[in-house]
Amino acid sequence: MLVLDSERLEFRQKRLVVERTRDLTDSEIARQTKHLHSLLQDDNGIDTTKTEGQIGQLLWMRTFAEKLAKMNSNLFLEVNPKHPSLAGVYTLREAKKIFLVGCESTWMPEFSIRHYKEEKRYAPDGTPYLEKVFTGHKRGWREVLAILLRAGHVTQGAIEKHFPRCFRDSRTWWQATTQ
Repeated sequence: MLVLDSERLEFRQKRLVVERTRDLTDSEIARQTKHLHSLLQDDNGIDTTKTEGQIGQLLWMRTFAEKLAKMNSNLFLEVNPKHPSLAGVYTLREAKKIFLVGCESTWMPEFSIRHYKEEKRYAPDGTPYLEKVFTGHKRGWREVLAILLRAGHVTQGAIEKHFPRCFRDSRTWWQATTQ
């Protein structure tokens, strides 16, 4: 029978933790890459980087907060004191405030507006090309609802009751609420 000393056991446990962490990190990087790639794509022919196509049915944060409270009385919005243009949707769990998702603190477009810049890159053969690089986005109220829906804080029926119908065919909205 082979007996491992405590030093060897400790080394083996640390190696397992590193391997598990690496696996989780790799899967998270793949997930985020897929998410960021989808953010730069169009939505049924609408360019998500153009403000005109994304504003849709504009909502002020106060109106959004009132509708949200009607759907789930445990949800509330708070403006970020360090970044007044941003707010967060929170819930209370066991008397603790839990952050759920960030949003705009003034007005919210119906669909998120993606921001990017074009950077000059070089192919392996040295040929220059321009690549869109994602730099951020103004989160739309439909994206906030989709996140809350997937997390189980609101229901599809409540969204349909308290928020206006989608003003255009949105592949992104359909995927977010049906899958």
